[in-house]
Amino acid sequence: MNTAQQLGSITLILLLATALMLLFIDRRYIVRIRRLSDTVGCYAQEKRADLAAEIRQDGADELGILSRQTAGMIRELDDYMRSLVETTDELTHTREQVHIESDLARKDALTGIRNRNAYEEELCRLRLELQKGEARFGFAVVDVNFLKRINDTFGHEMGNVTIRECCALVCRVFAHSPVFRIGGDEFAVILENEDYDRAESLILQFNQALETATGAPWEKVSAAIGYALFDPAKDDCVENVFGRADKAMYRRKREMKALR
Repeated sequence: MNTAQQLGSITLILLLATALMLLFIDRRYIVRIRRLSDTVGCYAQEKRADLAAEIRQDGADELGILSRQTAGMIRELDDYMRSLVETTDELTHTREQVHIESDLARKDALTGIRNRNAYEEELCRLRLELQKGEARFGFAVVDVNFLKRINDTFGHEMGNVTIRECCALVCRVFAHSPVFRIGGDEFAVILENEDYDRAESLILQFNQALETATGAPWEKVSAAIGYALFDPAKDDCVENVFGRADKAMYRRKREMKALR
């Protein structure tokens, strides 16, 4: 065999060896790397934890170790995301419960309007407005007459009807102001907006509605009302305004009892 033939044979053997080596590398590493890359890319888009099972995790080489670690990471990420979703749902539920309980804490169970707690919060708001020089408010105070007589004669359930009827009337007349039940048979209205400007006429409207009321004794509401508007010359605090409204209500109550 001459030199040319020997070189040709050696070249052929080298080419064959190289081809076999490339085939081995392709099947042993390249295919696995491509498959691992495709699976990770699919997981990045679809967030499917079951894709971890599709990763070929055999072999003790670095690629096998990487594959197992990647599969484990996918499972851990899925567990973390599930835990995060559950925690978020719990927080959302807790936030909703807090909101509901907060509303209930401000709501009067009998009448459905805001209660004393909500009233105290509104007083804080008025105090801040007063400090800023932006005060433009007043109070109307309403107290049900003869509630004890209705309770003693017809029962407390009928007395509750009287309270609800009075509440409905107050809310109807003072439609543009917040109304609060601040005691058993006492309501407070914070006069604002249109009701502030029309306070006197609304008081007359309320009294006229009482005079024309009909129905059973527990439906024919009798109540005394008094009001006062903030006056910077007289009032240096919110409580002064309420105090003047409260005194006006009691004057009206005495007048009504005298008429009877």
